Parts: sequence; C-alpha cells; structure tokens
Amino acid sequence: MAQSLTGTSLATTTAASVRRVAFRFIVDWAGVGFANVASWTDESAYVRTIRGDMQALGWMQSLGEVGHGVSDVCYITVANVEDTTTGRRFSPSNADGPLYDYIKNGAVCMTRAIVEMGFYSGSTAERLRQITGYIVDFSETNTQGTVMFEIRDRAAMYALCQASTTLQVDVSADDYITNIAQLADAADDVMSGVPSDTPVSVFDSLTGGGQVEYGMIPMDYAWMDDESVWREMADVAEAQLGRVYFDKAGNFRFEDGAHLVAPVNVLGKAHRGADLIDPATSQFTFDTSDFGACNPEYDYNSLFNHVIVEYFPRYVSVTQSVYEASETYVIPPEGSLTVKAEFRYPVSSVVTPVAETDYQANTSSGRDMNADLTLTLANYATFSQITMANANADYAMYMTVLQLRGTPVLPYPACKYEVEDTASIGIYGRRTKKINNPYIQSYRHAQMVGDYLLARFKSPVQQVSLTGCRGVPWLECGDRVTVESDNLDDTYNEYLIGRIAWSYGPNQPYRMDFDLLRASDLFSITDYFVVGVSVYGGGPGHGHLFW
Repeated sequence: MAQSLTGTSLATTTAASVRRVAFRFIVDWAGVGFANVASWTDESAYVRTIRGDMQALGWMQSLGEVGHGVSDVCYITVANVEDTTTGRRFSPSNADGPLYDYIKNGAVCMTRAIVEMGFYSGSTAERLRQITGYIVDFSETNTQGTVMFEIRDRAAMYALCQASTTLQVDVSADDYITNIAQLADAADDVMSGVPSDTPVSVFDSLTGGGQVEYGMIPMDYAWMDDESVWREMADVAEAQLGRVYFDKAGNFRFEDGAHLVAPVNVLGKAHRGADLIDPATSQFTFDTSDFGACNPEYDYNSLFNHVIVEYFPRYVSVTQSVYEASETYVIPPEGSLTVKAEFRYPVSSVVTPVAETDYQANTSSGRDMNADLTLTLANYATFSQITMANANADYAMYMTVLQLRGTPVLPYPACKYEVEDTASIGIYGRRTKKINNPYIQSYRHAQMVGDYLLARFKSPVQQVSLTGCRGVPWLECGDRVTVESDNLDDTYNEYLIGRIAWSYGPNQPYRMDFDLLRASDLFSITDYFVVGVSVYGGGPGHGHLFW
C-alpha cells in the first residue's frame, strides 16, 4: 500500500505550486545484494529521462490475473558519456570503460537497480523508491549517445526460480507462501555471494520487511514439483481471492481477498510483517487543479454473470509401493550413485526402506551386499532423491531390487460449482467465467470463490482515467484515493488505483496518469464483521462476514 511519509515533508512539497524534483538512480554493479544498498553506485548524474508503469493485473479481469498482483517496470535513458580516457561508460563492448568488468558479455542482465523520486524540502532531497528490482534489458543508441535500461521489479527473479517442496498438509496460505519465498531468496543470495547456509530472507533483507496475510481458507494439500516459485505463489493467491507482488520499495506482499476492506488493526496481526497504512483510508485527494482530464467509462469486457469453479478433492490412501526401479543400478567399489525416484502422485510420507523387502544389493555373482550399502533419502512431495553408497573396496554393487513405499495422496474425480445471476444475464447476456485452480480443493472453497466473483463482477465497474496529474511519489496500485470532479456521478468519490504511468525529464515536469476503479463497485458493503469488535448474530450492525 501507500509508502510511509513519516519523517518527511513530502505531503507539503508535493502540494506546493512550485516544486523542485529530487531523483536518484543507483545500481548494484558490484553484486553486493539488496542488503547492502549503501554500497551501490549512484548513476543519477547521467540520467536524461525516466518513465515508469505500475499496473495492478486483473482488478476486473480473471481471477488468475488478480493472483499475479502488480507489475512494476521502469525505463531510464542515460547519457553514455564519452571521453578520451575511458570512452562510453555503459557500453559492454568498451573494454576501457569503468564498468566493463561488471557489464561485459551482457552481464548487465539481472543487475539490481533502484529508482527513487521525490522533492526537495529546502536543501534536503526527500525521495521514495519507485521500483526496486533488476535490469532485464538495455539498448544502446550510438547516434544519440544514450543507453536505455529496462528495470523490472523483484518478481523477475522469482519467475525464473524453479523449485520442489515436500507435501504440506492442512497448511495456511501465509505459512506456505513464506516457506516457498525462501527458495527464491536463495537464488538471489547466490548472485550476492551469500553462503548457502546463511540465506538473506526477503522479509529481513529490506527496510520494512514484507507482509504476508493469513489467507481466506486453509489448503488441504499443497506442494511444488519443479515449478516456478512465482507461478506457484500466484496460484495460491488466486485460490485466496488475493494477489502477490513486490511493492515499490522491494518488499514482498501477499494480500488475501479481504485486504482492501480490512481495518488496520486486523492487518497489524499479519503473520509476517505489518502494514501500518489502512487500505480503507484515502491516501490522496485529487481536485480539479491536480489533473488535466477526468474521463469516466465502463469496461463491459470485465463483466461476467455465470461462474464455473472446478475443485479437486484428494484423500490420503493406504501405504503402498510408490516407486519401483525400472533398471538395475551399478555402484562402483567405494562409490555412490544418486537417482531421482519420481512418484505418480504426491506422497505424504515415505517408509524407511527395509533390506530384502525394499532393496537388495548383490555382487555380479549374486552374493548379498546389503551390509555394505548405505541408503540416504531426500524426500519431496513428488519424488525422492535416493543416494546409494557402496562401502566395499573390492566389488561393484548391483541393485537388483529397489522400491519405495509410502502413502500417496490420490485425487477424487474433479467436481464443479456453478452459479449465475439471472437478472444480469437478462441485461447483458450470458458471460461465463471458468476457474481452474489446484488449490481449490473442496465444495465450500469453490462456493466461496464462485459466489464472491459473481457478487463483484455481475455488474460493470466504473473506471476513471486521470491524465496530466501532478506526481505523487508515495501512491501505489491498490491505494484508495478520492477524486473531486463534476464529471463523476458524485462530486466526491473514492477509487482504487489500478495503474500508474509516470515520467520525468529535464524538459518535462514530473507527471502521472492514473487508471482508477470505483471502490463501491468492487466492495459495495461497508459494515463488515470484525473479529474482536463485532458481535456475530447480535442484531443490527453486526456486519457481513465477507462480501
């Protein structure tokens, strides 16, 4: 949500009629990591223009896009300074350049970078981060003597990280997402030279840490099988009617479906971190002097009035063989061999192998070698890494029998929950949305998802495009803002930010364009039940449980 203004004068300097813009572009050329930002290189003196785009994916679109959350990208054009000593500073082909050792052979890709924007308060520059992430692309223009860097938020690393996990049973969304976040952190730590046994967590490597909310409903079974960490997080967020993303400061966030209407005292109990900005409170008011145009419209492509949610029940079966070797493995004298034993279904537990029942090691002539064998297992949900070590110094070992027994989690036939709104169908025609998510695993869960989507999207949502706005550096996608305009249904109305496009350069002011969504269309109810505050079933004013 909105960045904190504590300790700054940004609320005053942003509103001033005359503003002096402060910006900074810093890069981690030396690869010291997000935990050591003070050691990064300041390249601000070379900046010519900056533009960025922060977009909430799918606020009115498919649930899967909501799961992905927010995309943040920034494009910076810098002067590729030439002199007689070092030549072009940012050219990977310039062996005399001061950055050559860092950027040669295309090594600029996935270099960490941060862009900050703000204003001067007197002689003090007060800036807030607009993106924290990685340089993913660059283009050099010799005729203009410039280089343009494309920076993506920290999800760029998470999207590249593939991982597997053990089977998680009856796990909450916050615990599961926190666990798999560490897998992507480890990938970033490798780039930072951090020892693998002392990983830097995404929740403590950045100022402010991350926020992971509880989620709407526990998951019966959850696991990863050589999958993208970011895609997995999006699946979990999708099933929880929420989203995952990195905010402008680089902090990881998982927000469940109730986030935008949950009071701050509830968010303060988040399992990992705490957001002190109340999402139900407007963070800025745009009056007619703050923007060039205010254009309301309705997006009928985002309307659907017939929802089908598939769900996938599972059950834990009896102990049985879950893997049998299809060949005879040979382990040399005093050698070892590791194989990947893949299961047909996820397995909740694996039985410790028993000699003669689960494995048999022999010499080539058939003599028993079980006493010389050491079996080590590393168990995951869908496979085990089996390491076989032969302690015999004279004979090769032949694994004539090798199996694993365990308790697989088997699927019932896929089921469907279907719901529609006849009144909406009568007005707009039938518009169907089908949801297919592996973490929707019960009828009640599917019912919650289907009913929620229908209630939110059976009628069109008003959008407002604000163009030519003054730059407000602390606003982020998902923030609640107030708009004053005679062009709207009401003179004052509250909206949620869906997209921010911004730009700045020496010959252009710091400007933003906003795409907004009317809050009352997305959340038409205001008297929600609050744990510890409301009285359930206690008469008028006890509140609605969700929507």
